[in-house]
Amino acid sequence: MRFRYTAIPDACLLFTIIVSPAVVRAQDVTITHNGTAVQPCCAWGPVAVGWTYTPTTTFFLTGIDTRFGTPQTFSYGARTVTAEIRDGMNGAVLGSTSFTTSSDNAEWVGGVFSPVELNSGSSYFIDFLNVGLNADGGGLAPNALSQSGTEGFGSFAVAIHPSDPFVLLPDQPSDPIIRLTGNMSDVTTTPEPSSLALLGSGLIGLGGMIRRRKV
Repeated sequence: MRFRYTAIPDACLLFTIIVSPAVVRAQDVTITHNGTAVQPCCAWGPVAVGWTYTPTTTFFLTGIDTRFGTPQTFSYGARTVTAEIRDGMNGAVLGSTSFTTSSDNAEWVGGVFSPVELNSGSSYFIDFLNVGLNADGGGLAPNALSQSGTEGFGSFAVAIHPSDPFVLLPDQPSDPIIRLTGNMSDVTTTPEPSSLALLGSGLIGLGGMIRRRKV
């Protein structure tokens, strides 16, 4: 009587783990500053306005919204506004979004962009482009109040013409009407086992699997 040992193909002995991506959502962040306020008069003269911003906690910024006031005596047609977050005044643009608005209803307007990490204690700059005087002779009503910035928002700055850099206006305090959205950590994708299937049967050993058959 003889015994013959036949190697069982490896493919029959493998366990297959089907991995599906699982999106882990972080805690949402919403920072609303002067959320119920509206500046009803006047219009922006500078073509762009902005504020320095120093967050008190680290988070990932994903959106910027604002509210332009409704002018009391005039109204201008819709225009495209761009909101930006910069690495300091006149620094590199870290994130931006564009939206169409007018000064007719004082509603929240804005948009979203890819997450931008803002570090606690670091200085950034948030600006709005194409808000001021243009060919029709007027600009959007201010998305700010005539007071000093608080809650992380500091110095007020303007650009008079599209190609001009921003300059600070320390003698003209202005406090933005603004809403920042984001989350406490970036949205990540992690593997999650969703199915475990046995494709073969047998024993798993360091030297491979064998089968003994009587001949």
